[in-house]
Amino acid sequence: AFKDGDNKFFYHGITQRLSFPRICGDGWNDGILIYCPLSTSSQYWVASKFTNNDGLIIEFSASDTCSECINYFSTNWLSDFGNEQEYIFLQNGKDERLKITNIVDTRYGFEYR
Repeated sequence: AFKDGDNKFFYHGITQRLSFPRICGDGWNDGILIYCPLSTSSQYWVASKFTNNDGLIIEFSASDTCSECINYFSTNWLSDFGNEQEYIFLQNGKDERLKITNIVDTRYGFEYR
C-alpha cells in the first residue's frame, strides 16, 4: 500500500495523446479506477522513454479518499531492467483509486496539473 512505500508519485508513459476530461483538476480528488494491471515507474525519465517524444506521461498518486487501499509491488527483483524501478498496480475494488496528479504532453512540453 502507499503508506508502506517511500514513493509518492508513479509515472506511466503512453505513445498516444488521449483526452482526460474531469480527471486532472476540477476537484476530482476521489481518483480513477483501472481494472487491469498497470505498469508504472517511480522514475519520470523511464516513463518518458515509452512516449517516443510524441505521447503523454501520466503521473499518479494515491487518491485523497484512501491512500492505504492502493496495492502495488516492485518488479525490480525479477526484471531484466531493474534500473527502471517498475511497480505494478493491481486494483480490484471501488476504494482502490489512483489520482492523476499531472499529465505531460511530451511533444509540446505542456503540463496539465
